[in-house]
Amino acid sequence: MYPEAVGRAHRDGDLHIHDLEWREVTEGGLVDWVGFDVKAAPDTYDRVTGVRNSAAPALRSLRLLRESGVAHQLRTTVGPGLLDRDGVAEPGEWLAGQGLSGHVWQRARPV
Repeated sequence: MYPEAVGRAHRDGDLHIHDLEWREVTEGGLVDWVGFDVKAAPDTYDRVTGVRNSAAPALRSLRLLRESGVAHQLRTTVGPGLLDRDGVAEPGEWLAGQGLSGHVWQRARPV
């Protein structure tokens, strides 16, 4: 399944795997780059996502991404109702403390 999905992603430009089978996707050269959405620092993840215990799968995925050695960009969306003024710096600082680089901010686009 994943080789076909990755092939479509290379063609179409996007593949959302969330917490699915990281090793299968990142090993063997199936992908050469990952864009990863970091919603917030771990202590505010649940508030930002609105989902209880949502930080644990994200932390697992970040660990697997770091271990994979695949080039990546970590991004956090900033917009009304997502992160307040005090919470904006937290994800970048936390990621840097975990040895993860490549963090960028992106503005939320109105739907």
